[in-house]
Amino acid sequence: MKKTIGNRIRKIRKTKGITQEEISDLLGISQSTYQRIESGETYSWATHLEKLSKILEFKPEDLFSDKPIEYYEKRIEGRTY
Repeated sequence: MKKTIGNRIRKIRKTKGITQEEISDLLGISQSTYQRIESGETYSWATHLEKLSKILEFKPEDLFSDKPIEYYEKRIEGRTY
């Protein structure tokens, strides 16, 4: 499950054109910690779910849906959290 969630987060992030460094800065965590979320090595995505959903503009339940990744294509500019 955590690999599936991490993979979906990674795909949404890439679709938005945001780097791991940018999103880890917005979350206030190290890039290596964020990388572990995307690779499915940890469940810590749950700790950051609210902020992740705001930054990447998705509803938390979207991580468990089969919406195509193209649904998230809008790039986010100048956001701070």
